[in-house]
Amino acid sequence: MALPTTETRAFVFGPPGLAELIAGQSRDLGVSAETAKTPATEVELVSWLAAHASDLSTFLHPGLSFWADRPEFPQLASSHGFFPVTPTPRVLSLSLNKLNVLIEAEAAGISHLAIALVPLSSLREIEALLDRTGERFPIVLKSLKAAQGHGIQVISNL
Repeated sequence: MALPTTETRAFVFGPPGLAELIAGQSRDLGVSAETAKTPATEVELVSWLAAHASDLSTFLHPGLSFWADRPEFPQLASSHGFFPVTPTPRVLSLSLNKLNVLIEAEAAGISHLAIALVPLSSLREIEALLDRTGERFPIVLKSLKAAQGHGIQVISNL
C-alpha cells in the first residue's frame, strides 16, 4: 500500500500512556495524531471505523491493544479507507500461535529446540514421541497460544 501524499493524521489504540507515547512520536514526524479508546469487539471497531472515516489520509495504529495481533484488524481498517500500521494479515495469522512461528522458522532454516512440530494432546502421544526420538527427560512442554495465561511446564519424568 502506498503511503498517503496529502495531509495525514493518525489514531492510536491501546493503553492510554502507551498510546500517547506512539501518538507523540507520530506528531514528532509531522502527523496529526491522537489517541482513541480501544473498541472492545469487532462490531465496535467497525462502528468506530465508520464514524471516523474521512477524505484525509488516516493512519490507524493498534498500539499495544489486543487488536495488534489480530489479522482482521488491517483488513477492516483498509476496507474503511485507513492505512493500518501493522504487519500484513498473513504475517499476523502466522504469528497467532507458537507452532506457526516454529513451522515458518523451520521452513526458513532457522534453528529451534522443538522435538516435534506436531501438537501433542495426551500422555500417550508424548510417550510415543519420546520413544521414537530417543529424547530423555527433562522435557519442556509449551502452550501453542502466545501469552493469554498459557505457559511452560517442565516434566522431569512420567
